[in-house]
Amino acid sequence: MTGVQTCALPIYEYQDLNACDLRVLQLLAEKGTSVSISGDGNTAVVGANGNNSYVGCFWVWTRSGVSWTQKAGPLVASDYSIQPYQGSSISISNDGGTAAVGGRNDNSGAGAVWIWKLTAGTWAQQGTKLVGSGGDSASYQGLSVSLSSDGNSLEVGGNGDASNQGAVWFWTRSGVTWAQKGSKFVGTGAVGGQSRQGTSVAISQDGKTAMEGGWYDGSTAAIGAVWFLNSTLAAASNTRRVILVN
Repeated sequence: MTGVQTCALPIYEYQDLNACDLRVLQLLAEKGTSVSISGDGNTAVVGANGNNSYVGCFWVWTRSGVSWTQKAGPLVASDYSIQPYQGSSISISNDGGTAAVGGRNDNSGAGAVWIWKLTAGTWAQQGTKLVGSGGDSASYQGLSVSLSSDGNSLEVGGNGDASNQGAVWFWTRSGVTWAQKGSKFVGTGAVGGQSRQGTSVAISQDGKTAMEGGWYDGSTAAIGAVWFLNSTLAAASNTRRVILVN
């Protein structure tokens, strides 16, 4: 292939590439790194943490009848640092109007989360990036995210914190302002010192119950465990560690 060829990804322009080269380069966006769908199933968000040399981004799609249409994107937060991997994780509220987008590598691995809000048909970043206090330079905050149904409560996982012990952070929104709720949370009873808590997170619709996964927990590495807690009382004494067995 000679001359200038425009790929399906609008941010790239390629020269002298064959068809195989183009297929490989199109994969670099890593679309589908993360996905989430609204309560009625008609709004979907898709993260691509490799887009634009790992700046990352996400897209918004909506359904009408049986047809899906891209409504916005690629959307990229403005206040990122270095290669943030935006779209590492993503979660959308029940009504499809609020999205939380994780970037686990922001600021060389500290990580961050960005909130986006749909207003009058337009998606825009709401406030500045969220970085929980007490994390270290390799926390990977934003590796996992989960929003409550109304989009006002957020759980964020960072499984690299404290030399891979891992942790989660809770945030709540009042109006347009997000505030961290308590200090970082680390589940009690972890075994092995490198549980990687926060690898996965989930918060209930009402934002009052949360869970997190730590896949490396155990006396034998990678047995794994999950922790449950009342997120309105995010404290180490308020947790239950569970090892799932078959």
